Amino acid sequence: MKIRNFLLIALIMISISTKAAFKEIHTTRLPFSPSVHNCTHTGDFKYFLCSTRADMVMFDGTNGNILWHINFEKNLSNKKFINQFWNQTANVILVYDEDTRKAVATKYFIDGKTGNMLWKSEKYVSDMGSYELSDGFEYYFDPETNGVLLPTKESVEFVDVTNGNVIWEKKIQLTGKPKDFDCFLMNYYDLVKVETGKDEAFYLTTREGNEVSDIEPYFNK
Repeated sequence: MKIRNFLLIALIMISISTKAAFKEIHTTRLPFSPSVHNCTHTGDFKYFLCSTRADMVMFDGTNGNILWHINFEKNLSNKKFINQFWNQTANVILVYDEDTRKAVATKYFIDGKTGNMLWKSEKYVSDMGSYELSDGFEYYFDPETNGVLLPTKESVEFVDVTNGNVIWEKKIQLTGKPKDFDCFLMNYYDLVKVETGKDEAFYLTTREGNEVSDIEPYFNK
């Protein structure tokens, strides 16, 4: 008989009263023991995503029901993933191993509703210069288009994270060292800034990818 480690997760709520008290709502039995590092939830505690490097589960925080469970080796043909990130706005989960000098690691994009793989790619780098895919995937994101900035070694692409469709692509040529590269959605502007070297940068419209020289017309606050 196959033995599994089970972890009981108790969900609690704080009663607002003259004296704070904790009340257990229910418990959820998970089919593996997740680490604290790989357990996260939505702000309203409605959905919980827990995982190890080999398994991942999503469960309903309101009733404790497990919504889906995947094993990476069985479902994605990969024994483990070191990096796991959840874009809660798009409800898409990204898992991947680290890139090596010889190859770019395959990036898998998982549907947060079902646990099914939406798409995968072997061309997007994990990090380059100041850009880190973990930050880009979670924070450098446009909810209107579901677009997220994903650089390759030769270009910056703005990709619909729900299906992998490229919204626009801009070829890049580094003018400085690779460590000087960065790309991000600008605060207060409907623009993407791409830094190709020290004090070298250009600007693109967020949703069309058109290069502009005057950024002030795109101020949005």
